[in-house]
Amino acid sequence: MLFNRDGDAIELPRKISDRTLQLYGEFGLTKNLTLIANLPYKMLQTGSPQVPVPVIEEGSLNTLGNVSLGLRHKIYSGKVNISGQIDVRANTSEYDDKTGLRSDLDAWSVIPTISLGKGSANSFFQVFAGYAWHSNDYSGYLKLGGEAGTKIFGKHWLIGFVEVYNSAENGTRTENLNNVLTGLFLNNQEFGSFGAKGIFYFTKNFGLNVGFGGAFSGHLVAAAPALSLGLFYEIKD
Repeated sequence: MLFNRDGDAIELPRKISDRTLQLYGEFGLTKNLTLIANLPYKMLQTGSPQVPVPVIEEGSLNTLGNVSLGLRHKIYSGKVNISGQIDVRANTSEYDDKTGLRSDLDAWSVIPTISLGKGSANSFFQVFAGYAWHSNDYSGYLKLGGEAGTKIFGKHWLIGFVEVYNSAENGTRTENLNNVLTGLFLNNQEFGSFGAKGIFYFTKNFGLNVGFGGAFSGHLVAAAPALSLGLFYEIKD
């Protein structure tokens, strides 16, 4: 089921599952410059029918999403810190027309972002704003958000966040019909979301992060919560 901006949910012909394994890393090139890499692997499936004639076939697609590289640069450090970031996402996605499954946007993307924030040993906050440009006639989108966190039990973190992705509706892309019937990575998707995540350390450098996200509005995105679970390792000087 998908959110629709007019308030009526959109029923899909089959149950759709979207799971992602993600390898994410940050590496400090200099004191103020950080390299960011993200390698997503998508595990998608069309399941049991929810309408008498589902049109799309039952099946699965296991493949890469759009691989990205980025750079973050600290512009100013003072009462608040200001950073600029630019990410480039390659068009490494795939599409299967029989099932309508798509692993990411069929596009290259360039996403500049600016963020303001401040942190201490026990708390932090940040807000950000950016714009995403996509090739292949997809609309761009404005993204806004923020998060704040506090330490709990001495060394762990509890963080709350909000994010808004708003389509500029300036694209002219025509979607594949079967892709529309899965609702995966369509043009002009948008949402307003909220959530929380926890960062828990097993050792000084190794730990677990757990996240939950919901939505207070949306268009052409899944009407279901997002759950995340990950392991991390930090290398500190």
